[in-house]
Formats: sequence, C-alpha cells, structure tokens
Amino acid sequence: MMESLIVSRVTWAIEQGSDCADAGENISTPDLRVSHFDAISSMASYHNVSILQPLITGWHIRVKILRMFTVRLFPKDALRLVLLDDKGSKIDCWINSDFASHYAELLQEDQWFSFTQFRVLANTDSVRLTNCPFRISVLGTTVIVGADPPVVEPCSDFTPFCSIVDRTVDETVLVGVLFDVGILVNVATDSMDLDGLRLTFRIRGSCGNTLDGLVSGRAALEFRKNYDSCAARPLGSMIETKIGSELISKYDSEFKDGDWIGVHHFQLEIVTDDKRTTEHTYRIVFLPDTILNPIPAKDALVYSLFEVPFRDVIGDGLRRMYLINLIGYVVDFDEIQYSDPNNRSRDNAMTGFRLKDARNYILSCVALGDLAEHFHDEWRRVRRPRVVCVLRWWGMYKVSGRIVVKSVGRCSRLDLNPNVPEVDEFREMSSGQSTAEPRSSRTGV
Repeated sequence: MMESLIVSRVTWAIEQGSDCADAGENISTPDLRVSHFDAISSMASYHNVSILQPLITGWHIRVKILRMFTVRLFPKDALRLVLLDDKGSKIDCWINSDFASHYAELLQEDQWFSFTQFRVLANTDSVRLTNCPFRISVLGTTVIVGADPPVVEPCSDFTPFCSIVDRTVDETVLVGVLFDVGILVNVATDSMDLDGLRLTFRIRGSCGNTLDGLVSGRAALEFRKNYDSCAARPLGSMIETKIGSELISKYDSEFKDGDWIGVHHFQLEIVTDDKRTTEHTYRIVFLPDTILNPIPAKDALVYSLFEVPFRDVIGDGLRRMYLINLIGYVVDFDEIQYSDPNNRSRDNAMTGFRLKDARNYILSCVALGDLAEHFHDEWRRVRRPRVVCVLRWWGMYKVSGRIVVKSVGRCSRLDLNPNVPEVDEFREMSSGQSTAEPRSSRTGV
C-alpha cells in the first residue's frame, strides 16, 4: 500500500545541508530567517538522526530497531527502543503506556521502520542508552511503518576497551561491546524472586584489557536466555534433573546409569545452587505425570566424560561453582581417616590421593564419606600398576592458596580402570610415561 505524502507544520526552521539527504532526493529546507514552513517528505527521503532537534515536528526518519524492551511501570508498562539510522547515529525512543502494547506487537528488533509525526525531547537520564542528547517520544499521531533497509547497512560501533579503562568514554552512556557470558545466580532470600537474579560476565578487548560486567533482575534472565539461544551448544550437552522424594519410588526402577531415555511432560526451573553439575541455566523437574521412554543409544556420543585439563584446574582458570570430571593415574594415596575416631562410620570417613595426567600435572584429591571407603575397596579389587582413576562431578576448592578437588555429597562418582573409551585414549596418550606403581603415603601398601 502506497503511503501518502505527509504535510506538517514546523515551528522552527532547520539548517539546510547534506545531513538532510539520503541516497534519494534532498528534502527541501527553508532559510533560517523564516519562523515556520510546510515540510513535505516522501518515502524516498529521510532526515538523519544526528540533526534531530526539539520543537520541530516535521521529521521523517528511517531507522533500525537495535533493542526493544519493556519498562515496568504501574499500572501499565511502557516500551523503550534504541534506534539506528543508516549513517550509524543512534537515539533513544520512548513509547508510553498508552501505546506500548500496540507497538510491542507491531515492532521487531533488527527490522527497519520509518517514523513520522513524533516529538524530540532532551534526554536528561543520568545513564543514557545512546550518546545522543535527545530522545524520541511517540505520540498518538505518530506514524510508524515498515521501511526498506538501506543499500549498505551501518557497521556496529563497538567501544574500544582502552577508552573505558582510561575513562575517556562518556560514562553517562551505556556502551555496546563484545562479551563472554558469565554465570546466573539468585541473591534473594526467596529463590523464586526474579529480582534477585544476577548475571556476571567478563570481557576481553583486543588491547588485552579485561572488564567485568553485571546484569540484574529480570534482565539477567533475559540476557541468559538470549545467550543460550545464540550460542551453539556442542554435541553432548548436559542438563541436571531433579526428582522429588515423593516420586523416587515411581521412577527409580525405570532407568539406570547409561540408559538412553526420552523425557516428556516436565517443568524447568532456574539452577541457583552454589555447586552445579552442569553449566546449563535450567534443570528438569519431574512431575507425577512425566513420561519416560527408552530410546536406542546414540553412536555419535561414544565419548561422554568431558574431562577438564589438570592445568586449568591447578591454574584456577575454571569457575569453581561447576563440578568437573577428571581422568588420571593414581600416584599416591593416604589411608582412611575418620573425623570422629570413636565413630568409624562411612559418613565420617575421608582419604586423600593424588592423580597425574598425561602431561605430568598432579592434582590433590580428597574423597569424603562413602567414596573414601569405596576408593580403598576399588584399589584392593583392581590392584595393578598404573591404575587409571575417573572422577565425575567433583568440586574445586581453594585450600591454603592451592586448588584441591573434593567429592560433593552423593553426587560425585569415583571409578578405577572403568571400561570407557576415554580411559583407553588416556592410556595411549601417556604410554611413554613411567610405569612406577602407586604407593600409600602412610601404610607403604
């Protein structure tokens, strides 16, 4: 449908110049000596965002919506946009509560639109979304329609890290930079309170500077959702599942370790635990009517350990909130100790041991509770030179300035010489290393 020409009364004159022109015809502008004029604009010609001024109502711009988000207000929410024109200039746009729901359905991010009959106001926010001193306000008479994109779209103008570190960037403006997402936690007393969500991220620039960022509240959840949808997850991604105590007896007999199953009809909840079994933002929660179906094994996922390098653990280069998997040779171990000498139960047991990887990095490990006795039982069972130990879902802790790997409740697993492809591959990688037999540092076994 053809859009009719728009004729509007302008109360102040705008300066004539090349900034008023697009690739098409120039918009005719009056001499500054006149106090008002009729401006006629067509779909082929647009004003640049950089020349917008208050008190003028005849503007016609073509912009791309970089960002669109809801502003929580009572009793009705408003809408806020960040707009970009084809010259790379950006401006903040405010749509009040009366029109927000209408435009929320009409407008889309990353799409081009033409705006006419809007108001330009001074932007007095303490922290601004753009470096433009003005903002656009949508009126009841504002016309917003879809527009063809320019022949050449503007490039993203990422802010140099050096300018942030050196404080030469305008600190009142929110800047856009490339980032690497961090972790999602909830600091509220009530874990269901979304206002308590916090998402940290660390970014590194080409000049080597590192910056830390923080997103709070519902924006943190949206940030994480967008990141997860954009970041391609590798083959073999993991997610935690929770089965309530009242449902354990129902599902306990339906599957075992190593089974492949299809899961239908379940809920998702945000993971906010201090220690996490996977890096997934959510966990699956079983319901009384959750359905499990056995499915054929996936040949493409022969490898499922996803162990981490010892060097990254020792160098404290990993986020310690995530549990890790390790594989290495047992090179030294202690006898079992008990926290209460008068109560030598499994719950009070602990034992220390050391593992060495194929590159000769050595990690100190501590097995607690059942796993302490399980380690010694397994050692007696497999007793042979060069015993390979596989740890699954163990925690990283900093003790006296160094990283120690410890078991975490009943989640952690320990296996000696398990029949998994990763063990065979590990033996091949380390075949040229010494074959000295491990010994107990206390008993001489």
